[in-house]
Amino acid sequence: PVRLLGDDRAGKVILAALRAEGVATDRVRIVNGPTAFADVTLVEGDRVFVGSEVGVSRFRLDEADLAYAATFDLVHTGDCSMLETQVADLAIRAEVSFDFSTHREPTYLDPLLGHVRIACFSASELAEDEALAFLTSAVERGPRLALATRGTAPALLSDGRRTWRQPVMPGQVVDTLGAGDSFIGRFLVGVIEGEDPAVALEAAVGAAAVTCTSYGA
Repeated sequence: PVRLLGDDRAGKVILAALRAEGVATDRVRIVNGPTAFADVTLVEGDRVFVGSEVGVSRFRLDEADLAYAATFDLVHTGDCSMLETQVADLAIRAEVSFDFSTHREPTYLDPLLGHVRIACFSASELAEDEALAFLTSAVERGPRLALATRGTAPALLSDGRRTWRQPVMPGQVVDTLGAGDSFIGRFLVGVIEGEDPAVALEAAVGAAAVTCTSYGA
């Protein structure tokens, strides 16, 4: 069965928040059990995950879900969605963007990269030359674009031939929770709308900077 939100208070809060933001919720499943959660703390403004529970969030896409996905220009998922075994199914229906987070091990990447059109990584611990070499290698295995956000270091984008470098935007940092997702989300909007990669990256870093100015994602 498809499982996304539990029928607990947390699930109700999330569902109400989605509706308040104008996000379609007609395909959200609500089942008996606890909603997934993560415990987050701040260390000098930087978010640190200290624990989590998946609750009832594990699910599989059925044929109706896959048909729904086919109506979109792009489907975004990632390592937290626990849908790795269905990325190939999604890729048949639409272009797929995948957030690999800090995964760089071949055993995780190799089954997925051939189905992914835009690969996103978090690589704050890599030097710039190491990150660029990694992105080039990733593109050679399938994606048309590979992106690496790198904390306070410049973000990098590669299509295997060209490289774009986007410095961070100065500003007040209250909480970095959600900054990477904001960056990726705005960058993908630019890709879909045909923006020049440099323009999309600059808008993306601006969106991430705004996210950092408030407490909570």
